[in-house]
Amino acid sequence: MLRNLITIVALGATFGAVAPLAYAQPPSPQQLVGKIDREARHIVSNVDRTVRRSGHRRVRARCNDGRVHFGRTRARACAAHGGVRIR
Repeated sequence: MLRNLITIVALGATFGAVAPLAYAQPPSPQQLVGKIDREARHIVSNVDRTVRRSGHRRVRARCNDGRVHFGRTRARACAAHGGVRIR
C-alpha cells in the first residue's frame, strides 16, 4: 500500500512538472516587442539620469578669444581667455 502511494505521488509529480512545459506557448511578437521596449526604456532612463547628474555643473560661454569654453560659471570658463564676450 505504501509502495503504491509513493509510486503514484512520484508519477504525479513527474507528469505535473512536465505537463506545463509541454503545453507552454512561445511569446507572441507583440509580447516580445513590449518586453524589449520596457527594457530599452529602463536602460535609457538610467543613462539619462547619469548624464544629467554628471553634466549639470558645466556651462558654455563664448570668450573674448572667439572660442567657446566650458566651466562651472561663465566667468570661470573664460578666466584665462580674456573674459566673457558680451555681444
